[in-house]
Amino acid sequence: MLQPTSNYIAYNRELHVTQPETFTPRISEVFRALPKINRFNGQTNRPYSVASHSLMCEKAAHECYGITKPHLRLAVLLHDASEAYVGDIVRPIKHFFTGFSELENELLKQLFVALRFSQAEIREIFAPNFQQSLHEIDTRIACNEADNLTLVKILPEVTRLPYKFFDRTFKWQVVEYHFVLKYTLLMNERKNNENRNVA
Repeated sequence: MLQPTSNYIAYNRELHVTQPETFTPRISEVFRALPKINRFNGQTNRPYSVASHSLMCEKAAHECYGITKPHLRLAVLLHDASEAYVGDIVRPIKHFFTGFSELENELLKQLFVALRFSQAEIREIFAPNFQQSLHEIDTRIACNEADNLTLVKILPEVTRLPYKFFDRTFKWQVVEYHFVLKYTLLMNERKNNENRNVA
């Protein structure tokens, strides 16, 4: 029996998971999905979304790691944007299935292309040193979230970030507003930088 290789997106769009390079993600779909997708498979003491996680990662990247370039801060904010299409799969399962990370990375690259990021910006985003920092930020924020939302203390050897890097917003509509606002501000800053460089 043939297994399905397509994922149907709202509004009659279809992602062929074996050919992600042929799919064009839309930022509106990312905005719609991430504030409503729960972290930790929903096994938390209250709903907590991927968008909340993404906002906290961007805040930590800027304030703790000194990441200032707008396109890199956008990359942190959007590092889980592929989950708008494939869901939030917990890390151990994700690493078990060969090719899953490649699928997510390809969807991210296609999103950055759709957002008109330059090839130089995309190369910097996927450079090993930035990806290593992003992985560390992602892990430390996940530890903060687990400490506050679950009964499990994951990765006790990882140094936690201050409590302010844990989002206490309860309503997904408010999270959506802050997520879209942060994206808009960073995109405007990125465009202003481009204009200054051209001038």
